[in-house]
Amino acid sequence: MAPRTLKFASLSAAALALIFGQNADFSLAAKAPVNHDVEETCAADDDGCSRNAGKSKESVMLQTRRPGKMQLSKGTDIALEQADATAEKDNVQIKVASYNMFWWNVKMYNNWEGVFNRIRSNGPYDLFGFQECEDVVRTLTASGLITDFEYFQGISTENPAPIAWNKTVFEKISEPKSRNIGADKWGQRWVNSVKLRHKVSGATVLFLNTHGPLEQCGTESLKSNWQDSIITEKAGVDQVFMTGDFNCQIFETAMVGVRTELPRSADFYIDHILSTADVVNGERLEGAPSDHPFIRGTCSFAVTSKSTTKVPVAEEALVQAQKL
Repeated sequence: MAPRTLKFASLSAAALALIFGQNADFSLAAKAPVNHDVEETCAADDDGCSRNAGKSKESVMLQTRRPGKMQLSKGTDIALEQADATAEKDNVQIKVASYNMFWWNVKMYNNWEGVFNRIRSNGPYDLFGFQECEDVVRTLTASGLITDFEYFQGISTENPAPIAWNKTVFEKISEPKSRNIGADKWGQRWVNSVKLRHKVSGATVLFLNTHGPLEQCGTESLKSNWQDSIITEKAGVDQVFMTGDFNCQIFETAMVGVRTELPRSADFYIDHILSTADVVNGERLEGAPSDHPFIRGTCSFAVTSKSTTKVPVAEEALVQAQKL
């Protein structure tokens, strides 16, 4: 869209400040070269115009920190882009991790420092989903994350799948929830979730984490339960992220419902990071002493924002400025 051109005679600094704001920086940055061949069209009865025809004009270069393009034409024209019609897009990147800690085995062999060091050394993180983690507070503390992270252990001690989010990046906008999605010989299985607001962009986010049941990847019931856990909570949010040891591969029936809602993913056998946002990269890192890899990914989404400088407002200010 072509910019509008607004024409006016030389204005005082006060008038210019009215148009562009008190904080705009107006300075005589440079003078345009003298042009002795300036042509003007004058009305037949305009003696003043005739007398001044051909004289050089001094152009003032204005510098402003406000949105808008200023363009000199015979020293008197300013072109303002219609900033309200142009949306600027900023990409937000979210770093997500998922790790099955193999708690019972690590406890048996006292391999705590091994798993805590995996978490400590593979950051930074914005969202973290744990599986087989019986104490998320101890985990975050020993890994050096407790200062910056909030967390939710979940309501059950069976097959725990706690979640943690970086509170310097997100603020919680609703209380976390646990939803039962099935059971197997090891007990009940859950999805834990929380709704957050990204502090910089204002985008709302749903974060979910699960530890799926064994030997149910071909069932419609698990497919529906996982899908419903997303659908029930995602209303009104901008982006959804889900982590987990699903105990299912990405192509199996139970994962179809998840993929319908979260079509982009980083997949590593039965461990997955899924999202509505673009998954820019995914990595499978060494997870020992756990029997699972440590997986992480970077997700990206665009946030659209509009300039607050409105052309109609500038035009109105120009009318007022010309009266000064």
